[in-house]
Amino acid sequence: MSEMAARHADTGPTALALSGGERLLVWATRKYAFRCATACLVERAFREACGDRDGRAASTAFRQMLLLLARHGRRPLALGPPGWPGATPHEHRLLRLFSAAQARSGEQMQMHLAWLMPADAARQALPLVELIAAALRDHGCVLPLAVSPAPPAQGSGLADLNETR
Repeated sequence: MSEMAARHADTGPTALALSGGERLLVWATRKYAFRCATACLVERAFREACGDRDGRAASTAFRQMLLLLARHGRRPLALGPPGWPGATPHEHRLLRLFSAAQARSGEQMQMHLAWLMPADAARQALPLVELIAAALRDHGCVLPLAVSPAPPAQGSGLADLNETR
């Protein structure tokens, strides 16, 4: 992403202040997608947020959910570069999925999962999403129900999660 594009993106509607739990989920997604972190580093961050046992379980579930998304996703997801303080519309979609899981809103979870992946993969992802959301919620990382940002522009220069297929 060019410096000018990054500055423009930071002033756009997706550069919202993220909560601690939201930052963790966006950071972990980008670290895995850009292959710039080991599973141990991401697991450590989840353990710091959720305690040792729940953090390990949430980290493992998060990685499995991302693998399902990378293999079966309906579309490539645009992700911001590691370290970028904003969040792309697709990253907000993921955050809304976990927010809905924390709120135990089955209908919203199903809607977000259906947008992300086919029904078979969504059925496999659902318990993973619920486990991650519960671990974060139980340890004080409550995810607010986010406002829908605008869809990403074509050719935005952001990474695609599905490149890992």
